[in-house]
Amino acid sequence: MERVSLRLEGQFEAQTQTWVERNVTGKPTGLRIALDVLADEGYVTREETTKGHFFTSVRPYREADDTAEEEGDETASPPRPHRVPSLQSTPTREPRPRVPLLGDAVAVAVDSEPDRVPNPVPTTPPLPAAREVSVPDLPVGAPEWEKAYWRRRIEGAA
Repeated sequence: MERVSLRLEGQFEAQTQTWVERNVTGKPTGLRIALDVLADEGYVTREETTKGHFFTSVRPYREADDTAEEEGDETASPPRPHRVPSLQSTPTREPRPRVPLLGDAVAVAVDSEPDRVPNPVPTTPPLPAAREVSVPDLPVGAPEWEKAYWRRRIEGAA
């Protein structure tokens, strides 16, 4: 609306809606709405002629002046600080379990003290001597490339 008002303020004679759409940046539907609102609020006069509507600036419209009036608007929703997450960390009684990676076998030691997080104790079984390495966590129909990947990874870790 401010762009439309600024452009019309510099004109000495009335301008058509088509002129505004061509000379002000913005979508035509938005410019038409802005012209209607400016005319309804008394910033611009609208003259209906046989050639169409002509618009003339009466007083300048500035968005900064308009927002000062809307700050006290009662239709705005009230602030809701209870819906904003807290930035403070709140410890819980239950420790978060560590999610093991595919192929990891992990046993967790349970501690009787609720303040401490238990330490994971790795229980990696020894690798079989044969070339075939079993990867128990892979699905039964896993592709060969995935089995080969995990074989190389397990053999490289040993």
